[in-house]
Amino acid sequence: MPGMFQGLLFGAVWAAAVGCPLPVPGQGGTLLKIGGNCWTRCIAVTVIRKLWTCQAVKTAIRTRDKPRKPALVTIVSRQWREWLWRQVPRYGRILEVGVGTGKNIPFHPREAQVIGIDISPKMLARAERRKKKIGANTELRLGDAQALDLPADSVDAAVATFVFCSVPDPVLGFRELRRVVRPDGQVYLLEHMRSANAFIGQLMDFVNPLVAATMGFNINRRTLENIKMSGLEIEHIQDVGLGGIFKTIVARPKK
Repeated sequence: MPGMFQGLLFGAVWAAAVGCPLPVPGQGGTLLKIGGNCWTRCIAVTVIRKLWTCQAVKTAIRTRDKPRKPALVTIVSRQWREWLWRQVPRYGRILEVGVGTGKNIPFHPREAQVIGIDISPKMLARAERRKKKIGANTELRLGDAQALDLPADSVDAAVATFVFCSVPDPVLGFRELRRVVRPDGQVYLLEHMRSANAFIGQLMDFVNPLVAATMGFNINRRTLENIKMSGLEIEHIQDVGLGGIFKTIVARPKK
C-alpha cells in the first residue's frame, strides 16, 4: 500500500509540474487537464524513478536501529514496522488492530499474549497460514476497529500499522483503542497522513477520491488531529518518510 501511494503521489506531482491531464473520478472517466497531454510520461517517470532509487534503498536498509527516510517506501516499510514493534512491551496483553495478512506477526513478542483482529476473513486466513509457518502464538480474531469486542481497560498496549487510512470513521476507531487500553498503557501507530506542505496537501486532497475509489484507502487523513479528537494524548511523534507524511506515533489514553 505505501509503495502504490508513493508512486501515485509522485505521478500526480509530476503531472502538476509538467502539465499532464489527471483522471477525475465520477465523471465517466474524463480527464481534467492541467495542461498538456502526457499522463503516460508520468507513469514512465515514476517507474524509472523507482528503478533509479533501488541502490539507495539497499544502502538505507542496512541500518536497522532507527527508522530511515528512504525514497522507495515499499521496500523499507517492513523496517519501519519492525522498528515500531521494538518499542512495544515484551510482556502483557497486546492488541494489533488491522492485522491483515499477518505481516507484523514475525515481530510479535513471543512472551506476550498478542491478539490480532481484522475485518477481512480472507486476510485472516492468510495471517493464520503465516502464523503457523513461523510458529507464532498470536490469537487471530474477526473484528472491527470501530467496535472492538474487548472489555474496557483490558489490554496493555495496542498497535496499528497503516490501518487508519482505511477505517471509515478513524476517530471512532481511536476512541475504541482509548477504551480498551489500560490507563497506564500505550497506543503505537505507524501511519501516513496529509502533508503539512500546503501545495502537497491540496494535491493529496485532489487525488484522494481516485485513490479511495480504486485502492480503498485515503491519503489525506488528518491523523494527528483525529487522534487528539478521540481522547488519546500524543506522547511522541517521529517523521520516518516523505517529508513527514509517514510518521510513528505513541499515544496514551486520557482517562
